[in-house]
Amino acid sequence: MSAIAIIRDEHRRMAAVLSCLKQLADDLALPDVHPDFAGFDAILGYLESFPARCHHPKEEQYLFARLDGRKPALSDALKRLREEHDSGERRLVDLERALERLRRDPKGEVENFRRAVNDYVIFERNHMRLEESEILPQAEQLLTPKELAELESAFLGNDDPLFGPERQQKYRDLFSHVLAAVPQPHGFALPWRRDGGLS
Repeated sequence: MSAIAIIRDEHRRMAAVLSCLKQLADDLALPDVHPDFAGFDAILGYLESFPARCHHPKEEQYLFARLDGRKPALSDALKRLREEHDSGERRLVDLERALERLRRDPKGEVENFRRAVNDYVIFERNHMRLEESEILPQAEQLLTPKELAELESAFLGNDDPLFGPERQQKYRDLFSHVLAAVPQPHGFALPWRRDGGLS
């Protein structure tokens, strides 16, 4: 699998997790729903561990760095994406705080939490859209076959102590954990209990 295909595949997994987060937050508005927080905890743990600690550093170190200076028109997009990586981490901290407020006040904080989730999901989707529309097509055109091969090797984690195969397996396992913790119909866990006899 090429480096560009790997990045797109990682984006698809992150988009799936974001969709689960948005759907679960929307489900909080259903009448008489009694959520547990395991699904939210798993999702936020994934977002902190994978995009922030693995995906974004790889993009900056191996992709953005190779594109720096290649085409002046790309410089603004690369600068914006780097800034958004930092901003995304701060937004995730804000979302974690919103979840803690929801945990303390499950009824009173629902709408605030749903707004925080919606803002975060829109931000991250727009960020990935910019990478997919501006950066990845340019990388395919501007990087040499040798550079693309080096990028592929880096993204596959070959002989890389930071992103080696063991860490890659850790993130695949973490993605599976998210699906196992998220309630049906969005994941595999039992649905949230609702008044009226639903489990």
